[in-house]
Amino acid sequence: MSRGVGGSATFWDDGDRIKFLDGIGTLIEAGFLIVHAFCLMTNHFHLLCETPIGKLGRLMHKLLSSYSRDFNRRHSRAGHLWQARYKAILVEPGRHFLDCSRYIHLNPVRAAVVRCAEEYLWSSYRRYLGLDSVANWVSSERVLAEAGGLDHYRVFMESGLEVDVDVSPFERATSGIFFGDKQFVKNMRALIPQPERLGDLSRYGSLNRLRPPPTEYLTAIVDDVLRDWSRCQRRRILAFLLRRLFLMTGSEIARVIGRSEVTVSEAWHDIERRMAVDQDLANRMNELFRLALQASE
Repeated sequence: MSRGVGGSATFWDDGDRIKFLDGIGTLIEAGFLIVHAFCLMTNHFHLLCETPIGKLGRLMHKLLSSYSRDFNRRHSRAGHLWQARYKAILVEPGRHFLDCSRYIHLNPVRAAVVRCAEEYLWSSYRRYLGLDSVANWVSSERVLAEAGGLDHYRVFMESGLEVDVDVSPFERATSGIFFGDKQFVKNMRALIPQPERLGDLSRYGSLNRLRPPPTEYLTAIVDDVLRDWSRCQRRRILAFLLRRLFLMTGSEIARVIGRSEVTVSEAWHDIERRMAVDQDLANRMNELFRLALQASE
């Protein structure tokens, strides 16, 4: 969740909302995010999501900074848009996961913006119901499976309108970080030492399901798929692979391939541009993505 600086509006019109959702969609298409629920309010947003490769901090920076630049440009505005850093909690699967989805979907109802959740266009609930939706990338299957199907989820949603039932997960989270039962919190504390100093949950490798395989292995994959390319070209592809799939920084990649950050940046932009017009390159890159991700699971 993130809120506008000083409680100010972060979405002035539908163009802003569409731009923000497009940014989320880009991260989902690249395989960086899985979004189970969302809601855009006037001055804040909520996402219930998974990060298959971790790196939540970098993903949110990419999403929020890109949106801020576009927002300021569109509205002839200057200065910060978001208030401090985004907030994130780690949610236990099951009832707590369901509670989060319901809290998110009922935001506009509790704010008296609409009478019922399905009336609100800028959340994922309409997608759940099979109605016209502003985002086709929402993954509703897990929430509905946890609830026992759509009919049961509807009942669960309605029960959330009762007084004091739907207190914010941020208020209920242990240490402001863990939202789950006592055993879940205990297990997470064992993985994350000194949670009170936690800057970004996703930076802890033990929480990431996907990590870059050894560089030697990735290099071997690139050499095999692109055996007819020069060594320099293959190194540039390796740099792109590390950035695209594993969100490594330019300095991290530069150390791996033995080149400058400028070279890494140039390789990224050049290959991204060429993939859009060169089908053979796009096909080879897709094969590399498949093999690299397979090796990381």
